[in-house]
Amino acid sequence: MIVAANGNLTHGKNPRRLHVPAVVGNSTVVLEAWVFHRFCFPRQVLEGFAPAAECAVPPEEIRTLIEWVARRYTRSAFPDEFNRRIKKAHVGFKKVLTDNGAVISGVWLALNPFAELAPGEPYRIGVRVAMTVEDYGDAAKRDQANTVVNALELGFTDCEDIEVERADFVSEADFSLSDLRNLARFDAYDYLSNLDED
Repeated sequence: MIVAANGNLTHGKNPRRLHVPAVVGNSTVVLEAWVFHRFCFPRQVLEGFAPAAECAVPPEEIRTLIEWVARRYTRSAFPDEFNRRIKKAHVGFKKVLTDNGAVISGVWLALNPFAELAPGEPYRIGVRVAMTVEDYGDAAKRDQANTVVNALELGFTDCEDIEVERADFVSEADFSLSDLRNLARFDAYDYLSNLDED
């Protein structure tokens, strides 16, 4: 358990670490999971145990945990050239998401073309940030989301041969199946590779 959630590590944004709230007794705490600390054991080992009554994880956070584990096998892989071009923007992305990321459930990109490009050929991108319906209903949290969108737009625009055509934030209620099909989830920390292991 840790004292406070890091906004970079909530809602499954980081592929290696995850922070989820839980209730232990009368207190809300934050649980931390590391993908490299997973291990398997026979299901029969659990047969003699009952769930801990004093610890509860909200159903939506259990869903986040399931999706986070699954994303290990399904996450987006952006072109190497695109990753090279945006490398210098990661420090700014990390800061804004650390400060405001708790209100963001995900960042998605429309990347055109989704291919390796030669130097001088621009990537044209759209940035879409999603928020939970509950957070979207809070004006202060929408302001935080707007801060994230502006920082992402500025960071991408400042990169060599990256043109931002659109940047916005939406409630998950307005994030469609078409968006899921046509956008790629952007995990700002894939560039760290296995540094977290160290």
